Amino acid sequence: IFLNGDKYVGEYKEDKRHGQGTYNYANGDKYVGQYIDNKANGQGTYIFSDDDKYIGEYKDGKRNGQGTYTFADGRKDVGEWENNKLNGYAIQYNSDGSIRREGIFKDNEFLYAETREKK
Repeated sequence: IFLNGDKYVGEYKEDKRHGQGTYNYANGDKYVGQYIDNKANGQGTYIFSDDDKYIGEYKDGKRNGQGTYTFADGRKDVGEWENNKLNGYAIQYNSDGSIRREGIFKDNEFLYAETREKK
């Protein structure tokens, strides 16, 4: 338990969060997943106090790799992440499950859509 009210339960190595752990932030956020040298690395789930949620890969404490960000209203961003932003191929879904956009993103900006030939 930290002075600011944050709480961590999990594995340590050389006085750093390392291995599997759960970190509850004083603001209501929560991270459950893997750590390396005090930072989220590998698979993890981050639940925000506003009920947004990210499930996927982390590197150095940031969303990196494949993951799904689900907004409290039901919208979803599914795809490739780098430095907490959509980078690469991704699909954005509306809250009703329909596809809003599908294609290539750079730093959360939609660049272009892929075209598919129908057979």
